[in-house]
Amino acid sequence: MTWTRNSAKFWIGVAGVGIALGAATSSWANNNVKVSRFWHNHQPIYWPEWNSNPENQRVQFANDSVNLKGGQGYDSSTFHPENDLVAIFGVDDRRRAYQSGPRDSLASVNANGGYAMSYSGSLIDNVNNLGEANANGYGGGWWNGNREASNWTTPAGSRRLDLVGFTYHHSLGAVLPKSVFRKEIQVFKQAWWKAWNKNSNLSDHSKGFFPTEMGFSRHMVDVLADEGYEWVIVASHHLSRTSPTYNQKADPEGSFNIFSSPPNKADQVGPVINDGWWFGTGNVGETAWNVAPFAYQLHKAQYINPETGAEKTIIMVPSDDVQSYKAGYSGWQKGLIDDHISPYANDSARPCIVMPSTDGDNAWGGGSSSWDGDAPSLMNNGTYPGVAVQDFVNQFGGAAGVVHVEDGAWIFPESDYGSPQFLKWVEPPVANATATNRVFNTQVDIETPGFATKFYSWAPMIAGANWCETAEQMIGEPVNAWKIQDPYDSLGSDSFLSPNVAERAWHIYLAGLDSGFNYYGGLGNDDEVKTSIATRRAVELLAPLVNAQKSTNDFTAPTVFKPQRFPYNPGWYTKGWFNVIPGNNNFLKKMKSEFYVWTHAYDVSGITSIVVKVRKDLDGVNSMASTHNETYAGGADVGAWTSIPMTKRVLPNTGAALTAAAANGQIEYFDAAVSPEVADYYFARIDDSSLPDFRSNLLDYYIEAYDARGNLHKSDIQHVWVEDDGFGGPPPSSAAFSASPSDCAPLTVTYTANSGPLSNSVPVKMWLSFNGVNFTSYTMTNSGGGIHVYTVTPVPDNAPNATVYFQNDAETITDNRNGQNWSTTILDCDAPTGPSTAIFSNAPACQPVTIDYRPNSHPLQNATQVFAHIGFNDFAIVRPSQVMTKITNNLWRITLVPTNDVAQIDVVFNNGAGTWDNNNGADWAFALNVCAGPELPTGFSITNPPNDIAVGNGTVAYVLEGIGESVVGLLNWTNALTGGSGVTFAGLNWQISSIPLGVGTNVITVTGTNMASSVVTSALDSAASGVYGDGWIDTDNGGTGLGNWQLYTSTTNSSQSGRFIANSAEVNIVKPAWGLYANSGNLSEAKRQLLNPLATGQTFFVSFDNGFIDTGAGAGVAMQNAQGETLWEFFFNGGDTFYSMSGNTTDVGFTAAGIEVQFWLTGPTNYGTKISPNGGAVREYFGNLNPSTNSAVTLFRVWNNNAGSDSVRDVFFNSIMIASSNMTGGISTSDTVVITRAAGAGDSNGDGVPDDWYNQYGMNPGTPGLGGQDTDNDGMNNWDEYVYDTNPTNAASFNANSIEFMTDGQIIDLRVESPTSTGRLYDVYWATSLLNSTWNPMNKNIAGNPDNSPVVLKITNDAAQRYYRTGAKLPTP
Repeated sequence: MTWTRNSAKFWIGVAGVGIALGAATSSWANNNVKVSRFWHNHQPIYWPEWNSNPENQRVQFANDSVNLKGGQGYDSSTFHPENDLVAIFGVDDRRRAYQSGPRDSLASVNANGGYAMSYSGSLIDNVNNLGEANANGYGGGWWNGNREASNWTTPAGSRRLDLVGFTYHHSLGAVLPKSVFRKEIQVFKQAWWKAWNKNSNLSDHSKGFFPTEMGFSRHMVDVLADEGYEWVIVASHHLSRTSPTYNQKADPEGSFNIFSSPPNKADQVGPVINDGWWFGTGNVGETAWNVAPFAYQLHKAQYINPETGAEKTIIMVPSDDVQSYKAGYSGWQKGLIDDHISPYANDSARPCIVMPSTDGDNAWGGGSSSWDGDAPSLMNNGTYPGVAVQDFVNQFGGAAGVVHVEDGAWIFPESDYGSPQFLKWVEPPVANATATNRVFNTQVDIETPGFATKFYSWAPMIAGANWCETAEQMIGEPVNAWKIQDPYDSLGSDSFLSPNVAERAWHIYLAGLDSGFNYYGGLGNDDEVKTSIATRRAVELLAPLVNAQKSTNDFTAPTVFKPQRFPYNPGWYTKGWFNVIPGNNNFLKKMKSEFYVWTHAYDVSGITSIVVKVRKDLDGVNSMASTHNETYAGGADVGAWTSIPMTKRVLPNTGAALTAAAANGQIEYFDAAVSPEVADYYFARIDDSSLPDFRSNLLDYYIEAYDARGNLHKSDIQHVWVEDDGFGGPPPSSAAFSASPSDCAPLTVTYTANSGPLSNSVPVKMWLSFNGVNFTSYTMTNSGGGIHVYTVTPVPDNAPNATVYFQNDAETITDNRNGQNWSTTILDCDAPTGPSTAIFSNAPACQPVTIDYRPNSHPLQNATQVFAHIGFNDFAIVRPSQVMTKITNNLWRITLVPTNDVAQIDVVFNNGAGTWDNNNGADWAFALNVCAGPELPTGFSITNPPNDIAVGNGTVAYVLEGIGESVVGLLNWTNALTGGSGVTFAGLNWQISSIPLGVGTNVITVTGTNMASSVVTSALDSAASGVYGDGWIDTDNGGTGLGNWQLYTSTTNSSQSGRFIANSAEVNIVKPAWGLYANSGNLSEAKRQLLNPLATGQTFFVSFDNGFIDTGAGAGVAMQNAQGETLWEFFFNGGDTFYSMSGNTTDVGFTAAGIEVQFWLTGPTNYGTKISPNGGAVREYFGNLNPSTNSAVTLFRVWNNNAGSDSVRDVFFNSIMIASSNMTGGISTSDTVVITRAAGAGDSNGDGVPDDWYNQYGMNPGTPGLGGQDTDNDGMNNWDEYVYDTNPTNAASFNANSIEFMTDGQIIDLRVESPTSTGRLYDVYWATSLLNSTWNPMNKNIAGNPDNSPVVLKITNDAAQRYYRTGAKLPTP
């Protein structure tokens, strides 16, 4: 490769920028323990009611409610909100914590240390509202402290004040419907970037997330991963409780010093840990057993999509429970680390982090003594280094493995104390004084039901969610988070944003979701009605829309509250205030095995069916080695589902009825604040009649609900171990395996004969197989009571599972679980060993085949996505970048239908980012059962050129002509050398214009079909249609088979967003075309309804042409369902190198020359697509539609999201068509011609520049020294011009450099100006000095663009000082 140093027109020098805040300690007593500090600042929307004029289409913020309170009596006995907001916000420590306090505290912490802090969206609104009014000690610069400190960075580059992600209204994400949880996060991000002066595209948003109340559930990972978060804070004891050893420390039948329910055995699938346990207490109930180092190290939480089996993960950053309480109420205690954590922190690759987490505005932890004294003393302690969490994750997150984590929150809340069922916020219904229908030995009345404010409050919440979701589906236009956040943009432009009715409804509804409303539950305030009034206001807004359309346009599934159960531990101990009854004041009680699953559910069209689905696990353990328990489909580890109908109860919805049910003088529901729409309550009892032999079983369960329109909701799967209470009759025999069976630990099998066939047999013989085929017998040890035990060691490496059955010693009596045996999956706890493997499952001719790929220890071992590069007949035909499905951590699978007339399938694998596994160069090849294609017809041939020909190097394209006597419809052409392809219309005399030629042998094939009516066009339109002659508006409907255009712009300012009919030079597809422009943060989009859903066998065609796209912006096309949910999309985001498709990166590089897009369905939820960049290689991709309850493709969407302000950044599209082939009686034919294009030949003067290159510019290639001359006097000699492929006779033809984008001196986009060349590679070079320095290539090697447009090269400035410039290279032959 060659680089020309004269190419750069200027230098870019970037020096490191930082703030020195004290010297970092250079040596530590134990560098395997780090410390950090987390703060949580929040105040709710105290009265989620509409504000008054002039801003009467938003909720009341703090100062609004102060001013309006005296007029807000409604039909109640007091004024609202009952809270004293002047006093709440007037506390001096709060004023400081909400404004400059965090910055002032952090300024005294050493430069390596950092704080993480959550600052809720509602607090931002409240403080900004007070600050704008200069009220209560707040001013207009309230945000300056956090803005400043959030720009301070550690030496490693992480923020020292990390303002992490959060739910906008402090809602409890662990139990929210996922659509609501997602909306809360997306709306929060809009306040976040405005308040803290960050990037509107959120490119600098925090990678961390703090769950409200530190309440976490693995089900949250589904949303958090999608929203881009890398790590989440969790309470350490919910990791400790997953170890089976925990029960030895907190034994409910021995020494149980914990104030929440014991963990359920279903959650105890963590490691068996004997050392490192310690007990800590905060006050009375704030107690916890934790284990070091496990509960203080980074781990990953995993979510498995129950429908598809796809995996998502997030890193868990533990927060020490006891240390948090100490820091919040008295001060952190170094001795706890010295005594209990440091002695066990011996792994430098996986160090511990001790991070106290407290409110930053409450108790002692919110006071100046904590901010100014205790926290800096923690971070500067001199023994354990203080760190920023992001630095810690960056350095050690790669070693985090997947573990199970128990649901639950922090240990602070009284009567909850970290319970796994979120008892402070979700309560079971409690019986009234005269009720007799109670759960045995408790206050709880599930069946009537009883009442509790924290039980009822979720009913209006669920109803409101369904109204908002349904309206968003119905409205047919975008629903934007930035409009939901504040319709008056108080943090930005202070202008009305004209939100639609769905955006306004979400805005008021979400304000009622603060977890504090349930935390306090209305005792001493009016929290009992706040969720309800917010829902009521949302329903009032939406009623005209939803009621008018729900009979025909409701495609939204029912909304169902996360399934709850009572008691939490069936057959075992459950702890809670609800256990206290007259004559028995025990909080901790052993329960019966029968239990209830209950929920709230609602749909605007009514729910017609709702059941609990329950199945038994076959080995008693939810093994981390498989996902069988996590998917609806299941697997060998689980049995079949049983459907148990749920019983419905209608809940009250009037103030009088609810106040009577509450029966508490402090609780007052009043009609003006009660939502008339509330979810119904449903329950199902799990007992011997509904699920025989349910005791001593691990059960999976979920809720399935249908509405009157046939829309289906399925909840995530949950798990419960049911202990045997001894009341179920003679129990059957059972077999149990040691917890988390693995191939690096002994396997213990315990057989309990009970009333089974071997109840009188001693000894018992166990038959064991590690492959399901070959069984070996072992005589078990009799432990008495019908229990027999045997431990096998070693377990074979990479053993997939263990299967057992049992016999008496004479082998005459067998217990094989009625032919099912007992089995468990074996975890491969080491990295998989040995070479990678590909296993092929053949099928009859023309049927789908399957390829299973196991990376084992080869390069794709840790890939987050694997693609199969498929070929046929020695890669003569190629299907690149086929998305594989992750089955397990070491198994990827793809199923596909082979091409006709091929006898061999070939495959290699890659991760989409340049790492390949090709079987050590041998590839994988498997024989196929040939699917024979039809015989070829005659009468079709290429006539120009009539034979194979050779052309000179200067011929870069060729026009093909031919005849097609019996060919109709469409012709397809391909060039095997370049990968180019395209289509044209068939005819007796056909022509294909300008097929690009590469240097070498161009094998060009043209294919057609002779079938009658071979192409059936069901929809067709183009911008040339007469209806667009006077412009392009919403009501236009050109062509056939399509509905009216649905056009949307995010602003009424026509200079910033709009649409037009384009006929300019920027259009690189058929003209005229439809055009979209958008800038200044705005969006322009167009949607078109398909009159009939796209059917399997139909192909959707569109020509798409994006211009240049600013960094952080985007443009693309998508297919959607009737609800506007995106099922598939193809797009480019500014700053990327490649286009993306439905969440995955493709190998299609950026182009402004236009792209032909074809999309078709291969099944109800599967697609194929063909991407043909003009002048580039064609690609085909196959995959699954995005998950949705409605996979019918009925909308086409194209968008320009802020691509930029000049015309070269407009987006164009044209030639919409839906076509299908009628194969009846038809067969295909093709003809091939070879055009050999010569390479540049000769170098007469020996200067390294080919003669052909000089000839094209009219220069004499024999002139001595011509390469060193500067013919056009532009500062580049002719050799340099050749390397850059610029015109040596035109001084204006050179590649200038410019800074395209720069962030904090860290991210730089360098732009190589046009003309660029597809025959050259462009790179960035760096040096540390401008004098006598070596310039080092970064080897980005990005090819130029077919239209000679600029190339943008992204770099990260990861050194203190560097100079950069660009250069060009000749590709290596």
